[in-house]
Amino acid sequence: MNNEYNKDFSQNKIEDYIHVMNEEHSSEHKIIIVTGITKSDDTLLNLKKNKKEILNVYMSKNYFQEKLDIVNVLKMKHKIKYAIKE
Repeated sequence: MNNEYNKDFSQNKIEDYIHVMNEEHSSEHKIIIVTGITKSDDTLLNLKKNKKEILNVYMSKNYFQEKLDIVNVLKMKHKIKYAIKE
């Protein structure tokens, strides 16, 4: 299962619809349509060969959620004044 959804797609066929829920935040749902099937190899997760793609997946899944969590904790602990300048 070398994919960002952490799912085994080996039994699926092209044009199958798959419903995926985020395990951490169950309110996030995705519908995946299988458009092509390629056999994965060990070079897929090789950081030297796929550094940009691996970092993009990591950042999109982890960094922005961590940033949001920190902002929420700070909002609960401290009074924040908002000022909009035009």
